[in-house]
Amino acid sequence: MSSSSGTTGSPTYSGFTLKDREITNDNQARALVRLGIEPGDVVMHASVLSMWIAGIPGVDSMMAYGVCLVPVGALSGVERVAQIARDTRPKSIKCTVSFAQYLAKHMEERTGIDPATLGLEKVVVFGEPGGSIPQIYEPLEKSFGGAMVHDIMGATGCHSPTGISCEEHNGIHFYAEDNAMFEICDPESLQSLPIEDGVEGEIVFTGLERECGPLIRWRDKDIIQVTTEPCRCGRPGPRMLFKGRVDDMLLVKGVNVFPNAVRDVINKTSTLTTGNIRIVKSSPGPVVPAPVLVKVEVKAGLPDQKKQTLAGDLDNAIHHQLRFRATFDFIDEGEFELLKGATGKTHLVEQINEQHGPLGRNDEQRNI
Repeated sequence: MSSSSGTTGSPTYSGFTLKDREITNDNQARALVRLGIEPGDVVMHASVLSMWIAGIPGVDSMMAYGVCLVPVGALSGVERVAQIARDTRPKSIKCTVSFAQYLAKHMEERTGIDPATLGLEKVVVFGEPGGSIPQIYEPLEKSFGGAMVHDIMGATGCHSPTGISCEEHNGIHFYAEDNAMFEICDPESLQSLPIEDGVEGEIVFTGLERECGPLIRWRDKDIIQVTTEPCRCGRPGPRMLFKGRVDDMLLVKGVNVFPNAVRDVINKTSTLTTGNIRIVKSSPGPVVPAPVLVKVEVKAGLPDQKKQTLAGDLDNAIHHQLRFRATFDFIDEGEFELLKGATGKTHLVEQINEQHGPLGRNDEQRNI
């Protein structure tokens, strides 16, 4: 039995028969082969060791392939991860995007171990957007001594993982067509759209070979853009780019806004920011009045005058690209409290109740 993280509502539970595990193991093997990982290679699992699909089920499938697995877990902290990585010299490390960023920023200052000296060849990230965004994966590759970052994806109700990015950083190659069918639907009408180059919409999955609790046309509530043009790497199959979440989508002055898009604009506008942001809203539902308050983490010690200039630059960039105005609450680096669930995922939206403070989220997934 595994479950979803539950960070967007109640967990979704999934059972695995022996056949289900065998197919999951095969899908995991496809990802490892594309990474150049061979049986016997040392792989560090730096994600949570839990029921989450990328937790113990992921450990199970990697061990079935035959890697020498180092299941350190993310809750061990940067000191423990750094020590074990230095001692075991893994070829690859697997963790969430935000934990990879945390290791890159804090490992050397807190342990004296430079992540670039660990000998890593691959950094496999999952669970949240960023692994396919140049402003995120390029600094990670530099920090880890040239190790290539790969973005991996799964699907509720299917035998995850179902795809992984290649060395071209040109989207995630979907390689599970034989056991996982996907559709792209209009998020409003839920009508299926033709699978053609550039189509964008909500992705819907059906596990074709699943025995235990099969789900038919399950909404993962991810907005995906599909590319069907051949990739320069030569590998076949469609590629996918994560564009946002249906349930994260905000409505500002009648315009649909994804928090990921706000973060991307901020990251591209200034090197004074760290990449951590949170959009603040004061009422439930997707409607957020302008100007939108955005908490932005900036480099420590930034003078007030530079913060004022930065606020103007960010507001102009957001207005130009996303068509709304914003105000900013700048938080010094190291003081930005990341709201994470047990999986280490970072939330990009913070709902504030004037009387009771931050509220939890209660998003639901459902069949169509």
